[in-house]
Amino acid sequence: RFQAASRCAFCTWSLKPPSYYKYARENNVKKIGAISLALDGTDVWMADQIKDIPDKFGGFIKLQRVEVNARYYWGDYSILNVGWFVKNNQFVARWNESTLCVSPSQRCFVSKLLLDGTEESSLFSSSVNLVEKQILSNPRTYRDRINYFPANGKKTNPLSLELDISWFSPPVVLKGGGASAGKAENIVKKYVSALRAGSDTPEKRASINSKNFANFSPATLQSVYSHSDAKAMFFTSDSFATMLRDSKEIVFYGVIKGDSEYYLISRVNTVNGMYSIVFPCDLSSSNILQQPKNEFMSLLFRTSSFYSYISNHVNQKQKGSP
Repeated sequence: RFQAASRCAFCTWSLKPPSYYKYARENNVKKIGAISLALDGTDVWMADQIKDIPDKFGGFIKLQRVEVNARYYWGDYSILNVGWFVKNNQFVARWNESTLCVSPSQRCFVSKLLLDGTEESSLFSSSVNLVEKQILSNPRTYRDRINYFPANGKKTNPLSLELDISWFSPPVVLKGGGASAGKAENIVKKYVSALRAGSDTPEKRASINSKNFANFSPATLQSVYSHSDAKAMFFTSDSFATMLRDSKEIVFYGVIKGDSEYYLISRVNTVNGMYSIVFPCDLSSSNILQQPKNEFMSLLFRTSSFYSYISNHVNQKQKGSP
């Protein structure tokens, strides 16, 4: 869910391009440093950038106009979607600039929020891009909502992602003997059963992987979420297969249904801890995908907020809550 302001070129401070564009055209790094936000470390980051790249803003002299297309709110940040124009009104690119205005003076600063490399910030940027392309304009109602906030600032104006999760009631438990399940679950069950039946060498595991993954590549890393580390981790295909083979228990909690692939939500209990895994399953080939084809979903499945939501839902069900 976003709030967007009207298209605007140069109007009031809150909607006009940040002052640092003027400073950037002048290559005035001192003033750029002065309006770089300290709250999230942008001031230090900017100083390091200028130190490493003294001519970082040299190309901005060509910039003739910056047009603000929309403004989005996330936490207490304002993200301005801007267009860059050079000589003869030639359009160059669109960009998302993060700003934050500090009370009580309401002095505004620029931020590296969308450049900090976190999965949440990447997800926000991708969401803005989808909104700009009107891909997320479907007004239908979804059953599940996950809220995302910036790491710094107030817990207001969330990025709310809505989706439908078909929850299994009860969850499907896959132990040594397997379990009765639907199509997506059976795709994963077949893979795990093959691993447990005989995969004592890397060569055997590679052979099983190639038969159960669509377009399998041993160089592709598998994304899992570690509950003890509270973050996404990446396993090699061989380590991933070994972990599943030796797991004590695998529980399937639900599935997200896409047009051509299903995303099977599972939790794996191992001697080294608990992991959550989303298995993307290709329905046409009845194989597992090493990564979702949809890049947005791939980002979503690497965020801690997604797995926190899954855990909270599972815990409420175990306690008997609706």
